[in-house]
Amino acid sequence: MRAYQDGDSHAFELLYQKNSSKLYAYLKKKLGKETDDVFQLVFLKLHRSRSQYDSKYLFEQWLFVIARSVLLDYVKQKRRFKEGLQIDSSMEVEKIADPLSQKEPQSSYSQVDELLDLKQLSAEQSEVLKLRVLDELTYSEIADKLKRTEVSVRQLFSRAIKKLRNAGSANTE
Repeated sequence: MRAYQDGDSHAFELLYQKNSSKLYAYLKKKLGKETDDVFQLVFLKLHRSRSQYDSKYLFEQWLFVIARSVLLDYVKQKRRFKEGLQIDSSMEVEKIADPLSQKEPQSSYSQVDELLDLKQLSAEQSEVLKLRVLDELTYSEIADKLKRTEVSVRQLFSRAIKKLRNAGSANTE
């Protein structure tokens, strides 16, 4: 990677050959037939951010962090585009949910409460879990919304998942 940072195009070819098949398999598993577009975007972002690479990290880890970021951006963009198409193509405007109303997320929340025994979680853990999973907010967005640090939000989420896993394994025994 250092050679590529210094402008050696052959170094990029070696990095590509060594890592492209793993990256493609990862993206294929997540996306299916849309893999090629995101695959190209990952290497484009790698190229653009090559000066930011720090050799204290393994290249493969850094590449997959970029891949995950590009993948999440792609999925969010695609979802927004689809939602926009639904609004544009639907002539029944009154049937479109008001984005400011909390009716739709609350019904999703109650369904999740029924499916998972969220009573075992603290109110904060439950809130973070719902914001992260149902609303698909980033940890940073959740931290801003709840006026907490990103580290504490990650901790709450991690502990909530751990409690649910432990409860799930206890229920199956």
